[in-house]
Amino acid sequence: MAKTKYVFSDDHSKSYENIGISESRHDEMFEIAKSVCMRAMFFDESINTRTRAIELFLNEAQPENLVEAFWFGCVFMDVWTQTENIGKQISKMIET
Repeated sequence: MAKTKYVFSDDHSKSYENIGISESRHDEMFEIAKSVCMRAMFFDESINTRTRAIELFLNEAQPENLVEAFWFGCVFMDVWTQTENIGKQISKMIET
């Protein structure tokens, strides 16, 4: 397999802009990730694994290239962790 050399900008304050992803595309992916993660953890029992959630996210997000796929994975995992933390906080509130 041939190696690909990636070169990114340092001109912007946001990492996604430096790797060539627009703010609107990033925001769109964040919203899709948020929707899938919330469904997976709180509403849709058919999304019973993180792998299934990732599959649904990528099928909805439709990354256009490897860089987008990489960044979308970063966004997804960030949102997944945030959603898990919300779930833990809700559980603690219910227990008390």
